[in-house]
Amino acid sequence: MKYYFTILLVFTNIILLPHYLFAQYKTIISGRIINPKEEAVKLSYSLNALSDEKIEKYAFLDENNAFEFEIFIETPIEAELSDLHEFTYIYIEPKDNIEIEINTDSFDESIVYEGKKGFDNNNYMIRYFLRFKDFESKGYFDIESLMYSASVDKFVQVADSIKAEKLAFYKQMQADLKLSKTFEIYALENILYEDARNRFRFYSYITYYNEPVPENYFSFLDNISPNTALPFLTTEYISFLYHYIPNGYLRMSENVIHYNNIKPSDLYYFTKKILIGQSSDYVCTVILSNLIENSLTQTHTELFEDYLRTCTTKEFKSIIEKKYTEILRSSSGSVSPNFNVINTNGDTALISSYFGKPTVVYFWASWSRACVNELAGIMLLQQQYINNDSLNFLLVSVDTEILEWKKAIDNFGIEGTHLLKDTDDNSDLTSLYNIDKIPYTLLIDKNGFIFKNPASLPSEIEKIRIEVEELLMR
Repeated sequence: MKYYFTILLVFTNIILLPHYLFAQYKTIISGRIINPKEEAVKLSYSLNALSDEKIEKYAFLDENNAFEFEIFIETPIEAELSDLHEFTYIYIEPKDNIEIEINTDSFDESIVYEGKKGFDNNNYMIRYFLRFKDFESKGYFDIESLMYSASVDKFVQVADSIKAEKLAFYKQMQADLKLSKTFEIYALENILYEDARNRFRFYSYITYYNEPVPENYFSFLDNISPNTALPFLTTEYISFLYHYIPNGYLRMSENVIHYNNIKPSDLYYFTKKILIGQSSDYVCTVILSNLIENSLTQTHTELFEDYLRTCTTKEFKSIIEKKYTEILRSSSGSVSPNFNVINTNGDTALISSYFGKPTVVYFWASWSRACVNELAGIMLLQQQYINNDSLNFLLVSVDTEILEWKKAIDNFGIEGTHLLKDTDDNSDLTSLYNIDKIPYTLLIDKNGFIFKNPASLPSEIEKIRIEVEELLMR
């Protein structure tokens, strides 16, 4: 059995899967709702594995409580079909024509799929769900509870039993239903990757408590490939990767013993060594996105340059290109971006017109308690440089109500040049300066170039004072 599954995964990567040629294919999902609770149904799915946003389509029920969705897709997708109260997972391939009937009184148990193409794939989906949704009540242990209570031997025994049961179900459905070749791989991979993910999770838990692990514990990896044989990244496969990559690196490394000690560069190059194609691009994109979120781009420029040169998945690459370009534009040494501001007299001008000497720029809002708490630091910093005319302070508010802004200035008695970001200016501070939250401080030199972005917050008075001294000496 072990030999069979290994060979299956290797060869499907080469010959079994259609590669849809990146064309948009018309696909139909239709059906009828018995005893509907609402007047519409919803189909939701994502076309980008890295996007949190889902495409949501609604279809109103006709006089017969029937509905129809017409979508255009390039590759198979995992979707959710909902009556706006409950939902069921549905697997859709390009050119599918699937009909579904749901009785809301029993929902899952009532679902039947028919149609011209793709319906049996989803008959497998609902049968699999119903067969294994209450596994514990059918005489099996709950795998989740075993995570935190079982011995290694007991967990492996139960995990092996569950996987064997699911693989037997899979083989039976192969015989009973007319499944597409792509779906056969999808269904098999889901079983194997879910099993592997659970075993990785258990391993993480027991090693945290320094429990011994048998040398053959990871033999389950002999049956699966780290690279999916599908032309898209499934939810289960992505979850597997989040465990496989760091665990794989730790098993290979002799010097690193904990996840927190893995260097991003080591994880990046390990990923490129182990994975290929879209799988590699996905994990590398996640690694670089984390570097961006933690403001670590400047110390890892080599990774970004390598990624932009080698990534071939356009929808992933565009994410990093956009973020990285914004950071480079707002990084130290770059010309400070321009946007319109309004002064307390109501005059509008470009913020660059207020430069010309070393400048501390503090972004804030009167409604933000965190911003208001930092004002004491600003006032203390101003006091330290009260006799230094060569230093400029700009307090730029992102308030939308001018009266509230002016009222706050009067109430807090803050010195300096007060400016309000012009709401008619559509420029975004996030893209201009890579500002993800306020309060926020940056330093501009006398020539209008960014000296430090971000600078320390005013409450970190000793740190920002040192940064200001460096600015003045420039």
